[in-house]
Amino acid sequence: MMSILPRFQFRRLPAAAAAWCLAALPAAAVEPDWTALAAQDLAAIHDTLAADHPGAAPGFDPAFAAALAAPLPDTSDVHDVSAYIFSLSAYANTFPDRHLGVIANRGHADWAVPVRPETVWPGFVTAWRDGRAVVRGAAGDAPPEGAELLACDGRPLADLAAVNVFRFWGNAGEPADWYGRLPLMMVDQGQPGMLRPAACRFRLPSGGETELPLVWQPFSWRSQGNALDAAGFGARPAFAARIFAPSAAWVSLPTFDPSAEELPAVEALIADLGRFGPSDILVIDLRGNGGGSSFLAERALRALFGEATFAWMQRSAMAGQVDRAALRASPGNLEHFRAMAVRAEAMGDAATAAYAGDLADRLAAAMAAGEPLAAIEGAGPAPAAGPQPAAVTPGQVFVVVDGRVFSSALLALDWLAAFPGARIVGWPVQPHGLYGEIRQVALPSNWAMLVFSTKAFLGRADDPVALDAQWPGEIADTPALERWILDLAGR
Repeated sequence: MMSILPRFQFRRLPAAAAAWCLAALPAAAVEPDWTALAAQDLAAIHDTLAADHPGAAPGFDPAFAAALAAPLPDTSDVHDVSAYIFSLSAYANTFPDRHLGVIANRGHADWAVPVRPETVWPGFVTAWRDGRAVVRGAAGDAPPEGAELLACDGRPLADLAAVNVFRFWGNAGEPADWYGRLPLMMVDQGQPGMLRPAACRFRLPSGGETELPLVWQPFSWRSQGNALDAAGFGARPAFAARIFAPSAAWVSLPTFDPSAEELPAVEALIADLGRFGPSDILVIDLRGNGGGSSFLAERALRALFGEATFAWMQRSAMAGQVDRAALRASPGNLEHFRAMAVRAEAMGDAATAAYAGDLADRLAAAMAAGEPLAAIEGAGPAPAAGPQPAAVTPGQVFVVVDGRVFSSALLALDWLAAFPGARIVGWPVQPHGLYGEIRQVALPSNWAMLVFSTKAFLGRADDPVALDAQWPGEIADTPALERWILDLAGR
């Protein structure tokens, strides 16, 4: 049987990253009892979050506590591995932690054994553009490319998206998630309760509306996967720094969690960034950056702006704010940070080793005192930043963002926004969220892993990042973005 299994990663991932590559799988030798395994692992998710997540600390986060107190989902309709993963993901998505999610364990020794349902689609995917769901990647003439999907089987678009998308990924209240998740609305990968409409109503590009029947058919990631990517955000840029117009520099930082293969290019880029900082126009491209190491973010921005100016930007970003955070004090988290310190020291990463060691010490002290949270930052408002250093700095600064920007990339965005006159442009960005510092644990069945936060930001407002200008075109169209930004700069 041909099949697809969803790749459940952190919610910062783009829509097209929500599925595994197409593969031929043998018939199951021994099909696991997915109903029982789902029930077991859902209970383990609940118990792990209750013990180790800061949101479960007594009296801290009523919304998190309410999600934790809710009955566990019924698993009686979970009969295959796809439904198993989706049921876990749907439960994880009920918690107010944007880092929290489930990852399918493709390294399981019996990964190729289970039977997967065939992935199907109606011959098109949906993209979110200008507040509308539009047809992309159409395999035929009906519906035509660019038609707006209005409703299906009498259900409005919002209802269809709620059932097929936002049960499993993201939040319907966040514009960034519509851009990133809506492409999956019409791709059935075996989600329990997935709606497969018989007919949908469209507004045609030429004008007028029409009702068209849908023909659900096999979906090939090899053939149609690119259309799904394009309907979301398109390809992530590569690490690069270049001059794109006279005295105008473009610096692409697409992740702060580079792969081992990317590391040499990242190190070479950082070593070269100093010569781009004094440009009249400096564009810092964060498209696709779902976060990673804040230490790497600091290194890159120090290289661009210089030590004194960047330190002043950091102080400016925090001026007057209460910089407080706390870790959930638990044996599991203590063991996690102690192991992180040992690994970092073995790899020669002194900064991470010191950071993790300090957190472990604070956790141990809080546990000894019987405290549920270990404070890790000061409680008072940060002082004023002081005058801007006299240094050679950029003229106009633009930061390009999209809905994939998350976690430590949002922290970098805060620092960049503190530069005088910096403009945040592109597509809507996710809110910071109230949690961070992720940890990953294997669930009892070993068919999936749970990812969750261990740190809470006390008193932080979970506000979205405001754009200074929203790009009306495709976010992956770099040449068009260059021309647009030059226009914004008055060139």
